[in-house]
Amino acid sequence: RALYESDKNYLIEFIKKNHKSAVIYMALYQYIGISPILMIDNDLEIFEYVLGELQKYHPKLEQTSLLESEISKHKLLIKQRTNDYISLKPGMQAPDFILPDINSNNISLSTYKGTKVVICFWSSWSKTSVNSVKKLMSTIANNSDISLILISLDTKAESWKSSIQNNELDSYVNLCDFKTWESPVIKIYGIKMLPTFVIINNSGEIEIISEDFSEILNSINNTN
Repeated sequence: RALYESDKNYLIEFIKKNHKSAVIYMALYQYIGISPILMIDNDLEIFEYVLGELQKYHPKLEQTSLLESEISKHKLLIKQRTNDYISLKPGMQAPDFILPDINSNNISLSTYKGTKVVICFWSSWSKTSVNSVKKLMSTIANNSDISLILISLDTKAESWKSSIQNNELDSYVNLCDFKTWESPVIKIYGIKMLPTFVIINNSGEIEIISEDFSEILNSINNTN
């Protein structure tokens, strides 16, 4: 985590220091292993900054047009998500779903009715969500009354399973249909950002649905 943050900060500093150079386009697409350091989902602000500088100093460069197209498509996708997704609120019955687990067994939310459930929507490529999942694990580790369900937006089984193993998430329920933002469960829960958390009470009603990790932790700690 520290290495990732260090490399990310270095790239952002490099981009701003060399903002007149076309090389800042390449700086957006650096990797640690198979994981991109900067991602448009999490780092739109720096992507837009690079586009602005390229438009100013290199308006005719092919990469300027490519980046402009990428950002436009991303914003359109965000808008479509907002338009298509359902808005769930506390007190509503949590919609049931069936998703495959890491062993390709179909798992239904209704199986957990009568149990307090925390659902975390995450992905291996979102470092923020990985970090939040690990903190969440440590919070509920000694609470046998809470079931943790991790729903990933990964697109590749190899990356997903590797992240589960490397971060010791295999003792919890791991689900993924590899449809990322087009997954039906993402739409019915109105997920627009990673990570997003849902707490469901023993009666199957939504207590909290939030992107604010501290709010989720406070709710869990108050019930312990």
